[in-house]
Parts: sequence; structure tokens; C-alpha cells
Amino acid sequence: MIKNFDLKKSVRSVVDLKKLKKEASVVNFSSQSERKFASTDFKNYPTANRSAKKKGFTILTFLIILLVLLVASAIAGFFVFSEKGPATKSLKLTFDTPKEAVAGEDFSFTLAYENLDNVSLTQMEMVIEYPENFYFIKANISPQNSEKNVWKLEPIKAGEKKEIHVSGYLTGEIKEEKEFRVIFHYRPENFSSDFQEDIIKKVVINKSLLDVNVEAPELIEDGAIAELKVSCQNNTPEPLADLVLSFDVGDAFLITETMPAASGTTWQIKTLEPNQNETILVRGKIDTALANPFSWSFKIWQKTPNGEDHYFYQKTGKINVQAPKVALTLSLDDVEQKINWGETVNYKITLENNGEIPIKQPVLKLIFSSGIIDWSKFNNQNNATVDEAKNSLIWISTNGGWANNLSELKPGDKLETTVAIFLQEEPADLANLNADELAINALATMTFKSQEEQKVINSENLIKNINSASKLIAEAKYYLDKQTAVGTGPLPPVIGQTTGYRIYWKLFSGSNGLLNVKVKTTLPAYINWEENGSSVTYGSNLKFDSSKRELVWLIDKIAANSQVMADFSVTVTPQESQVNQLLILTNPTSLEAEEQGAGLVAKTTNLLTSDLINDPFGQGKGRVNVGAD
Repeated sequence: MIKNFDLKKSVRSVVDLKKLKKEASVVNFSSQSERKFASTDFKNYPTANRSAKKKGFTILTFLIILLVLLVASAIAGFFVFSEKGPATKSLKLTFDTPKEAVAGEDFSFTLAYENLDNVSLTQMEMVIEYPENFYFIKANISPQNSEKNVWKLEPIKAGEKKEIHVSGYLTGEIKEEKEFRVIFHYRPENFSSDFQEDIIKKVVINKSLLDVNVEAPELIEDGAIAELKVSCQNNTPEPLADLVLSFDVGDAFLITETMPAASGTTWQIKTLEPNQNETILVRGKIDTALANPFSWSFKIWQKTPNGEDHYFYQKTGKINVQAPKVALTLSLDDVEQKINWGETVNYKITLENNGEIPIKQPVLKLIFSSGIIDWSKFNNQNNATVDEAKNSLIWISTNGGWANNLSELKPGDKLETTVAIFLQEEPADLANLNADELAINALATMTFKSQEEQKVINSENLIKNINSASKLIAEAKYYLDKQTAVGTGPLPPVIGQTTGYRIYWKLFSGSNGLLNVKVKTTLPAYINWEENGSSVTYGSNLKFDSSKRELVWLIDKIAANSQVMADFSVTVTPQESQVNQLLILTNPTSLEAEEQGAGLVAKTTNLLTSDLINDPFGQGKGRVNVGAD
């Protein structure tokens, strides 16, 4: 191993040697004979002397070449060793573990690591890849992660040896082999690269604290009862207390019987004596619409005094059910289609028998959310039965046409059909609708019998928002309903007496949402704005500029398909000149905003009068009366 190599120094030595050769003839001779020798014409010099001189230069050249080669070798060695590390191992790793283990019983193993180098080893990290169903209990040095398998270790000096002791336990079947792999990362302090050592040891489970036998079928017919059975025996010389035995069967398993009787699939055994045997059993049916194949798992564990679970046995399995497997999907025929009020939406239904059993006489339905479809325009091209009351289409094989295909779906059969649905025109009260009423919700279902049981297969709900423009509604009211008055004073209004009205602004943001929203109106000179009692559901408070007679509502941003509202009160005291006239409560109300991704928006409503056309109980009572004499 080459260490502490000085590259600059070595290169400088080569340069100095070349300089020596160049200046060999420039020598300060101290005697006359030496100066004479130096000035001798070697072309006419005797052959022997010329050979001696030539030999001297040949040796010098050889030495230069040799030195250059040594320097080049040192440079190459420097780079090679810098990248690949020491030529010999710096760390000795040993793994001492028992060859056999008892399932559920604690056992320990030791990992020893020794520094074989003459420098310290730093950045030490050890990772243990535990086998499945290994449970960590403790170690003499605490691991750093939640999985308890990574250790960040202190540097180790040259020649030093350290050990890590780990305790845990395994669960598994008798004769099952479990593999532990240890990976050790380190870096010698005189290197910039990391190195790795790893070692693998295998442990065989030769016994178990509990002798457990789990029985479950691998294949059943659709509708048949599935039975999961477990028997366990205490193989220890001591009683085992507080045992818990549990099946995890999920929602797809419909329990019909348990033994011993239980409210679910978990049993507690207070004490299991030596050689005592316990048996549990759960029976039920598998809902293949939720799972096929059906997965189950079983565990036995013990509650320890510190509250932790100590596992003795775990097993998982699957039950395949010979049952129909149907894929039912609902989509837009054009996935990029924009859905608009008053236009057609084209749906595509796809159903496929992916099982090994034919499906006979299924009933197919397409169901929509209410109040959206215009059934008067429906063109029944694929022989559906229309149920307008339930907003649905129904297909059975006796309908004829395309529906004939539903007489039997053989394994591998795939059917598709498209349906054109017409939407109603945009509602006038769009600003009053909620988010659900601004979308069309569609669901495809298929029902059929299998083994005399009714099966229902559903597609995913297909919910699509209906494109809508922003909308502003301005309303004046005296009554919200027959019993609730929001106005004050006489109605109809009377000369010389004050009547109050409530004004409502309802703003719907549309499908894209709005930015920089400004809603405003102006009030006639004889109308008074009542500041107290005005309210908004969103945005800034209403502001009234008395000099301009202008009322303004500002909102920074409104999300798509949102409704916001502002309301305020105005009062008026009619004059004699207004007898028998309708009073203008507000001038037209305007909306100015930016529609997100679609440009500017400008809308205007009609002016509001005391005729109260949006108030069914106050309408027609807007003309000013003289009043009683």
C-alpha cells in the first residue's frame, strides 16, 4: 500500500534531473588540464574514449527513464487506490448466532467487528436485514431508526474490536429457514471513499412454543360456506397466560358461525395449560364483489406485562372462489368533452366477463342525478327502458336490439354501448344551486343471479361538472316568506311614512371562478342606505360613497362553482309627487371581474323597484298610496 505520496515533489524531481542533464557540460573545472579536457573535440577523440563517454550518457538516459516510470507508477497507484480503497480488508466482521430457534422464544446473536487497519475507521454504520416475522426486543447499543435495524457507530481505532448483542424472536413454521443479512459501512480516516462488508447467516425454526395447525380451503364454489379452523397446543412445561387468537377476514367475509361463540373473529384464552389444546372455528360466505381471491390472516399473541404484543404464530392465505368476475366501467365517449347546459353528453358503458362462469340474463342500469336530464329529447337507439321518475335507463335481454347480447355473457365476452343524454337548459336560478346540482352524476349497475344469490356489480360514480357562466342576481324583498318580514313600515308605501326594504345580491362564480371582483350600484337621491345590518358571506364589507351615491362590494377571489351573497337595507319616505308611482330602490347593479383562464367578465342586472317581483308575498304592493285622511 502506497501512503503519503507527494505528487508535486515527485514531478519536481523529474524536472531537476532533466535540468542536470542539460547543464552537464557547463562545469566549473578547477585545473588547466580539466579545462583542456572540457574543450576537447570529441569528433577526433580516440574511439575507446568516445565509447566511454557514450556509455556514460546511456546509463544516465536509462536512469531518467527508470525514474519517470517509477513516478508514473506512483501516480497511477495514487488514483487507483484513492478510488478502490486499500488492497487488503480493513474490517473483520463476525456473526455469531444459533443455527436453530424456537418459534416465539427469545434468542440472541452477536455481531463483532474488528479494525485490521493501522488507521482509525470512521463513519461506521451497520444495517441488519431481518427476515420476515422477526421481532426485535433489545440491543446493548440502541439502533437509530423505528425499524430497529440501523446503528450509527462510533469510530474504531486501529486494532480495536467491539461487539453488538441483539435479542429478539421469530415466528414461523417448523423447518422454515430464516435469513439474516448484516451490511457494514465504514471509511478509513485516510480515504475519501466508503467501504462495505456484509455477512449472511441462516436460522432454522426447529420447534415452537405453540403447536399450531391452521386449516382453510384454497378453492370453493360461489355461495358455498368457507370454514377457517385453528387448533393450538401448549408445548411448554409452563402455563401460557393471556393469549389472543384472531382471524383478519375483512369486510368481504360474511360470518355465519363462530366456535366458541364470539362477537367477531377474535378469541382470548386466559390460561393455556401445558399440553392443553384449544380449537377455534369461523364459518361464513365470501362476497366476491368485494374480494376474489379472498385473503385472510391469522395471528396468536400474548399481552406482556409492559403492554407489548409478543407473537407466537402468524399465517396468511387466500381462497379462490369459482364465481363470475365482471368488469363494469362507465366513461365519457369523448374523455375530453366539455359538458354544457342544453347540450348532449355521450356515455360509454363497457362490461366484460373476466371469470370462468357464464352470466345469464343480467339486468343493466344507467342511473343519473335528478333534475338534469331532458328526457323529451332522448333518442332511444339501443332499446333501453326509460324510467323518468328514477332518472334511469334499464336494459334486459328481452328488450331486443343491442340488449339481446345480455341473454348470456360467456367467459371472455365483452360488450359496449354508447348512450346520448340531453341536458336541460341552464336554470334561471343558477346562483341558488349548490355544487351537487351543478354537476351530473352517473352510475352503471348490473345485477344477476349466481348460485341462487343476487349479485350486484357497480361502476365507479362518474361525476362531471357542468360548465356554467358566472351570474349575478339582484333582488328586493319585503318578505322572505309569508310569516317572515325583512322589510319595515307600511306596504304599499305611504306618503310621509318610511318603508324599509331588504336588497339581496347573489353571485355565482361559474365553472372557472373569478378574480378581482367588483359589484356595485347607485341609489336614487330619495333612497337612504342603512349601514347598520348590512352583511356579506365573503369578501369585503359593503362601502357606500354618499357623494357618488355608489355602493360597492369587493372580493379578491372566488373559487369555481361557488355562491356568495351580500344583503343590505334601504329606506324611503315617499313625497306627494310620487303618488301612485313605483319607487326605484336601486339603479342597475353591475359585475366586473376576471374569469380565471377566460378573460374579463362584465354583467348588469335590471334596476330594482318597489314592485318586488321576486317577493311572492309583497309583489304588486309597490305603488305609493296617499294613506288615511
